[in-house]
Order: sequence, then structure tokens, then C-alpha cells
Amino acid sequence: MEITFSIIFFLIVVLVSRLIFNQILNPLSTFSLIWAVVILTNLIGLIHYHNMLFETWVIIYSSTLFLVFGSIIGKIVIERSTNLRKQTTGYSLDRNTLLFYIFFLGIIGLFSAYLQWNQLFQRYGTISNIFLHGGEIYKLRVTGELVEVIPYIGSISLGGVFLSALYLAKFKKINIILLFPIIAVILRDMAAFGRVNILISIAFFATTLFVSYKKQLKDKGFILKSSLIAILILVLGIASTSLTRTFRAPTEDYKGADKSLVQTKESIIISPSVYFYLSSQVSVLNETIRYDSEKVQYPGEYSFNFIYSLLAKLSLVNPPTFYQPGYNTPYWSNTGTYLRDLYCDFGVLGIILGPLMLGFMVTYMWFYVKVNENEISVFLLSYFWNIIIMSFLIMNTRSAFVTISLFVIIGITLVHRSINARRYYANEK
Repeated sequence: MEITFSIIFFLIVVLVSRLIFNQILNPLSTFSLIWAVVILTNLIGLIHYHNMLFETWVIIYSSTLFLVFGSIIGKIVIERSTNLRKQTTGYSLDRNTLLFYIFFLGIIGLFSAYLQWNQLFQRYGTISNIFLHGGEIYKLRVTGELVEVIPYIGSISLGGVFLSALYLAKFKKINIILLFPIIAVILRDMAAFGRVNILISIAFFATTLFVSYKKQLKDKGFILKSSLIAILILVLGIASTSLTRTFRAPTEDYKGADKSLVQTKESIIISPSVYFYLSSQVSVLNETIRYDSEKVQYPGEYSFNFIYSLLAKLSLVNPPTFYQPGYNTPYWSNTGTYLRDLYCDFGVLGIILGPLMLGFMVTYMWFYVKVNENEISVFLLSYFWNIIIMSFLIMNTRSAFVTISLFVIIGITLVHRSINARRYYANEK
């Protein structure tokens, strides 16, 4: 019954999203697909999770409806806006400038990755020892005993990933420099034996490319070149996350799991740990609601963790805990969807306003980009779309990786807008 209802519910959301966005592939349909997979993998019972509370289902489905309502409101508001003027181009960065920033942000990211790997070599000696201690390294990162050499510096790599997709879309040229930022992200995440930032970067590249791709469906050259780069990045991402998974948690034994799941132990892409990664999130949310014992120090501590971490470095607040407590579902996990973060931070109000605002902003930016396409508007659309993509895991606003890149892109764009404006007025004189 629950499986049938979930399929019908998310199918209806997809159909409604088609009416809102005027095409089938959009942020809401992406959300529906991801959440349908997450919920169905949980319900089919290959791992015997604890029974879901009725309150958990109410929160999941009602929050989805609020996301849809927010999307409808966003479309109504932007359609009634009278201050939006069509621009032939709003981009501030020319080809050489764009390539320079991709190179610069990529090199900074690679330097950050070098520092992290050098730290590991000093501690463990050889590459084989590093990978053999992958699980230990991950736990040290989680507990805060192993920290970044220079905090936050590597986070700007995501800005480079975004600009790489923008460069490919605008100029339809393949350049080896376009791979620098994503390679930096992969190396840096592998040094922490993590994978979230790799997933975020792949999603950011894909959504940014898609925003421009929509206008170039008839350009076979663009489709071929963008597909080659996208496939290469996807292969690198899958290979690195699979390697990280193998050495971080070398065992694929889940006692009590269904036999059909156990048989996938040797699979590179689909394995018991990947299945658990997809299916356990709603169960963690369920346990959070069941015990209702998580107390945050400040409003929005989970959702805006980076902001509080920054304030803590200035001694303005107590340091927040980046990693939330875990639950046995029956197997231990500590990520419980974006709803877990919103619920712990703001209670029922967060479940209502969080999805409502997210739906509003992603829809507003979707249609805004159609009339005012520029670096900032495209980044913001990708930013909100990626919150939706990663919603099955975390509230992505908590990440320094995303937030710092947002300010980097805004800063670069505003500086060059000012430079271009001065040149324009100088030529007018």
C-alpha cells in the first residue's frame, strides 16, 4: 500500500511540475525522481529498517506539497513582475577571463588537495597505508581530530566547476583546464574519504550545463562536446566515490539483509553500502522524530552550520557540531534528509517554510534566468536546484563548500561588471 501510494504521489508531482515549468525535466521532477527512489529502496525491505512512524510520512508528503505550493507561488510572482527587462546578454566575463578564473580556482583547489594529502603522508607514510586506514581517517575527520591545514580554501573549487560548465556552454570549446576544478574536488574529498562534495560538484556541473543546453538542442557540436566532458566527469566521480567507499568501509556485510542484496557485494556501482546510502536517510529522519531529543544551540544551527562555524572562529558563538548524531536504523547512519535539519532547527515551522521558500526560489530563478541570464542568476538557479538534488541527504545550505563558492562567483561577477561599466562610460566620452 505504501509503495503504491508513493509511486502515485510522486508521479502526480511530476505531472504538476510539467505544467509549472513547461517541460518534464525540471527541479520538481528531479526532486520527485530522487525521493521516489529513496523511499522505494527503503520500503522494498532488502534491509529490515525499523517501522516508519505515521508522523514521518505526514512530514515527508506534506513538505513535498509545500515545495509544490512554493513553486506555484514563485511562478505567479515572476509572471506578474513588471521590472524584468529582456537582456541580449548579461554575462560579464569574456572567454579569456572565464578561462583564467577556472584555472585560478582550480589551482587553489589543487593546492588545498596537496596540503591534505601531504598531511596524510606525514601521518601514515605511504599511499597504501593511507588507503588501508581509510575508515580511521574518515572517523578522525568526523570527530574533528584531523582538520584541514588551511580551512575553507579548497571550497572555492566548486566555483571553478560552475565556471567550467559555463565556459563549455558559452564557447563550445574543450580545454584541459576545465577539468582542473573537478579534479581538485575529487582529490580533496578522497583525502577526507568523503564523497558528498564530489556528488555536489557533478550535480552543479550538470545543472549549469543544462540551463544553457536548453537553448542549444539543435547544435550537434555542442551536444557532442558537452556529452564528452560530462561523461568524463561522471566516470571520474563514480571511480573516486567507489574507491573511497571500498577503503572507508571495506566490509559489505549487512547482517540480516535480504539475500538478493548480499549478492551485489562485488558490484562496483550498486552494492549493499550504496543501497544503504540511498535507503537509510528517511529511516534516520524517522528515528529523529521518534526520539525527538536533538537540541541545537542556536536557531538554524544545522541548516546554516557554516555561518555559525565562521562566527565561532571569531569567538562570537560556541563552535557548532558539524556532524549530527547518528542512529541505529538498524545500522548506524547520521544523515537524515534536509527535513531532519529543518525539523531540528525550526520544528514544524521549518517543515512548512523551508520547502515553501525553496520551491519559490528555484522556480523564480528558473524563469528569471530566461530574461536575465548572467553568471549570478545561473549560479543561483544551480544553487537552489542542487539543494533539491541533495535534499535526500542533507540541507545543502549548511555546507561551506557551496556557500563560499556562492560568494566567490558573486564577487567575481560584480567586480567585472564594474570594470565593464567603467570601460563603457570611458568609450562614450
